[in-house]
Amino acid sequence: MKAKFNVRADLREPDQKRRLTHGLFTGIAPEYDRITPLLSLGRDRSWKRALIRALPDFAQPCCLDLACGTGDLAFLLARRYPAGHILGLDLTEKMLELARQRNDCPNVSFACADMAHTSQAAASMDIVTGGYALRNASDIATALDEIARILKPGGVAAFLDFSKPASRLVQGLFHVPASPRSTPILPTA
Repeated sequence: MKAKFNVRADLREPDQKRRLTHGLFTGIAPEYDRITPLLSLGRDRSWKRALIRALPDFAQPCCLDLACGTGDLAFLLARRYPAGHILGLDLTEKMLELARQRNDCPNVSFACADMAHTSQAAASMDIVTGGYALRNASDIATALDEIARILKPGGVAAFLDFSKPASRLVQGLFHVPASPRSTPILPTA
């Protein structure tokens, strides 16, 4: 028999949210690179490229990509900053296995860690990024404190995420199934 849980209540408890997030991304890891473009209506890659283009011109930055998944942002960072060092962190080893298989960048490495407890030294990062990361933080306040702790003075944090549209009409469209058996195509906040 499957264990019952109250998603809203469980998502408010950091340890339980961490377990749920880990389980979810472990399960979807093999399909993740197909799911994200669907959820973004095909805009995912252009959004990620725009985020990387918006970052400052640093010669040799230390970059940390939180909740790196299969490595998309980490690889874009590596190409933008070929003399930099890029570390991708993710809570899920299955996602990291896929990122490591895709890695053709000598300046990128990956490690399994929670974004709220990165194990990075204080004031050690020039850039911290995350694509759809903060929504999955087990405790957003703790994660933001950790980001502030590891950023160097003058460092930059840049995050990409979905948001809830202001228009009720557009919100309603996000709940229209693409087929009778489908689920909503975009999550709401």
